[in-house]
Amino acid sequence: MSFWYMVCPKCYGQGRLVLTVDETKNIPFLNCDECEASWYSVLSIQSEPPFLGYKIKNHIASLSEIEKFGWHKLALHEYKK
Repeated sequence: MSFWYMVCPKCYGQGRLVLTVDETKNIPFLNCDECEASWYSVLSIQSEPPFLGYKIKNHIASLSEIEKFGWHKLALHEYKK
């Protein structure tokens, strides 16, 4: 099960911004499941260009990780993939 915040603005809604964890830095980020555009915060979606999430070691955040990082308000949707 994964949790996602919103549709991706980079690929015009083709993908979803999934709550993901950067395993190297141990920090969360939002990663599009379609185009791989990624951001480290909600604010950076509007103000910064995305980076490519597939280039870093990562995994989909578990519910406990989402709560640990304080991102529970971003887990607006869930789906099984």
